[in-house]
Amino acid sequence: MCYSAQIQADYRRNVKMFGAQMDIREFARLFWERAEGSKAKIPKAMEDAFREPQTDDERQIRTFIERYNVEQATRVE
Repeated sequence: MCYSAQIQADYRRNVKMFGAQMDIREFARLFWERAEGSKAKIPKAMEDAFREPQTDDERQIRTFIERYNVEQATRVE
């Protein structure tokens, strides 16, 4: 099993499970920094948590993820 599959980094699930509001803006900052060229390694499972965004913050994170993925595909090609 890959590392991403082992990490269950679903933001909504963690909020529900622990009853705490995690700072979604920290997620946004992390994904923004990576989209801007940071070498941050983010597990795919964490990206998958924002596959179906429901809030404006989550939609912004999804945009950063898509931007990063397009840039990586271009770089590899």
